[in-house]
Amino acid sequence: MTARESRPHGAAPESFAGDPHSVAATDLPAALVPRTEWETYLEGYMHGYAQGIDLGRRQMDDELATIQRAACEVVHRMADLPERDREADRQAAERREARWSN
Repeated sequence: MTARESRPHGAAPESFAGDPHSVAATDLPAALVPRTEWETYLEGYMHGYAQGIDLGRRQMDDELATIQRAACEVVHRMADLPERDREADRQAAERREARWSN
């Protein structure tokens, strides 16, 4: 994508695709910079921005995989637990009820 393609009709020269929240990080107005230098700057900025998006996606995938592995480990550990004794659970519930109902 060239710098010209990043500026649709009516978009500010320092924004990407007309998004006002994607302003290039500079205090220098585009009108004061020669067009070729501004386009070179935008090309570099856009390349860095795109690299950051790819890195962010990889980090998100890694973090999600870590969370999913931890969840899987919890499920496998729970599957290894012995089955609960329902009669003992019922008796414990009755004892709790008797204690707290007074």
